[in-house]
Amino acid sequence: MRHGGWLNISVKKVLLGLLMLGWWLVSAPRLMAASEFETSYSSIYQVGLDGVTQVVLDISLENKISNVYADRFSLSVGFTDIRNVRVKDAVGLIEPEIVVTDNQTIIRFMFVDKVVGKGKVNRFSVSYETQDIAIKNGSIWEVNIPQLEADKEISSQKVTLIVPSVFGEPAFITPKPDTATKNPPAANTSNSYGFEGLTLGNRAISAVFGTEQYMRFNLIYHLENNSPVKQGAEIAIPPDTNYQKMVYESIRPEPENVLIDKDGNWLAQYTLLPGQKLDVSTTGVVKISFNPDGSILNQDMWETYLSSSGYWQVDNAQVQALADKLGSAKSVYDYVTDYLSYDYNKVLTGGGRVGALAALNAPETAICTEFTDLFVTLARAAGIPARELEGYAFTSNDKLRPLSLTQDILHAWPEYYDLQTRRWVQIDPTWGDTTGGVDYFNKLDLNHFVFVIHGSDPVNPLPAGAYKTEVTSNKDVKVIASDPVVMPSEDLMFEAVYKRNWWKGVIELTVKNQGMVAGGGSLVIKSEPEGVVDEVREEVIPPYGERVMLVNTARGKGLIAPSNLLIKNGQREIMVRVEQDEAWGTSVKVAAGAIGATILAAGAYTAVRLLLRRRDR
Repeated sequence: MRHGGWLNISVKKVLLGLLMLGWWLVSAPRLMAASEFETSYSSIYQVGLDGVTQVVLDISLENKISNVYADRFSLSVGFTDIRNVRVKDAVGLIEPEIVVTDNQTIIRFMFVDKVVGKGKVNRFSVSYETQDIAIKNGSIWEVNIPQLEADKEISSQKVTLIVPSVFGEPAFITPKPDTATKNPPAANTSNSYGFEGLTLGNRAISAVFGTEQYMRFNLIYHLENNSPVKQGAEIAIPPDTNYQKMVYESIRPEPENVLIDKDGNWLAQYTLLPGQKLDVSTTGVVKISFNPDGSILNQDMWETYLSSSGYWQVDNAQVQALADKLGSAKSVYDYVTDYLSYDYNKVLTGGGRVGALAALNAPETAICTEFTDLFVTLARAAGIPARELEGYAFTSNDKLRPLSLTQDILHAWPEYYDLQTRRWVQIDPTWGDTTGGVDYFNKLDLNHFVFVIHGSDPVNPLPAGAYKTEVTSNKDVKVIASDPVVMPSEDLMFEAVYKRNWWKGVIELTVKNQGMVAGGGSLVIKSEPEGVVDEVREEVIPPYGERVMLVNTARGKGLIAPSNLLIKNGQREIMVRVEQDEAWGTSVKVAAGAIGATILAAGAYTAVRLLLRRRDR
């Protein structure tokens, strides 16, 4: 098994010979055959208040034939931090051999008690402690028990998860427990959840206690203009997504504007003088929610998120053929996690990104970019909109949940668009592989913090941590868990200026975000008292952002300037005074003077012509 890992049993065959003394002859060791044993498991995972989990695996090994017995046992545990390993059978304690690999621990031992005979059962137990099962980050507890590997010899399995009652109700637990025993929150009481064979199947057990996570961040960006002329520059600051909401306490120096690109990235804009270097510091808090918001994907972006681009070779024949067989996002996820193998050495050697097709042809050399690129490519080829996310991911064990990107140790993971729920769904096939089957498809954890979204372009914009102007050991990405914060209100400022030309008038509406959170959304614009067509605008404005919108006046009333605009934004109503464009008044006077002078000149010209005619006579 994997959470008890997989099992490897060496057996010896017993022959009754008609020899002189009736000796039992023992053949050479060999691996267990499918029909020779049945194995049952009863596992208890008891999580302490400090997160240390006591694991007890009671295992029964029943002989199915009379002339074979188990000689030794090997157990692969899907954790690397295990302590106090104890193995015991009917005779007593057994000294195990412990081997730790990149993302698992192998426990091997020889049986003291040789159980021989059909129907005879060898009962033994394996126990240990680990901190890799229960992880606390901020106010969130996550519990992950990797799956039991499919094995024909496993006749039954039972898992009991025991957690302190102070953890509260789980926001999410999968699969659904067969039994649950709950107590009022107290330091000395626990809640237990039981899982039986048919329900558990070949699935991991995952539970999350808490529905919101808060992280405090400080991100540094380094800009430099090496040209002899002034140039514009921009940095990608972490945006709102349907999982996360940003609170920017400061951006220093303040940007000239913050725009949103078509993928939803927030781009802070600056102007750099010739030879100027500029360090930008952003601080704030991100709130990550367990349940994502819905979103509408317009047709233009739909086509974009199905197309080939750079590392995503969607049009490749090999990719197309494979995608046709897979069909669904879950099938693509399962394929990627099963087919690719995480290459820990590649992270150390700094191997670069190779793209989906290369990953498909070299599955043993994958890191998070390959897991992500292959998912995005196969999903798009299967007609499922998909894109890449890059950012920070909290991990307490970089072997089980590795971070692969070299710039300040970042992470990449994909998301796909679910047509039924109309929302983007984030998943993590990399960690699905390295944790031995923890479910990162049905529910992502609260530890993934998005810095940038790559949908139109697989590379740009760059995430925080990738803005380096020189080789340095200084960290530009600092993220720590935070206590919950009260989300501040929107703070939008509106300015309206009425402008007109000869045939119609228009109102120039400027919206500035002076707050720490994104504002706007649906803006309903009406005039006071009349003269403007009611309009609904969808405008999201990030902190430090500014938008200028043109609001058309009603037909036939274009030369009538309304005195006020009434703007409805959610539950808020804002009355904005409409100012008259002074420049237009001046231009009107100039134009009127020019017209008057033209008329006078024309009159004078006519008088002169008449006078000349009279003289000619």
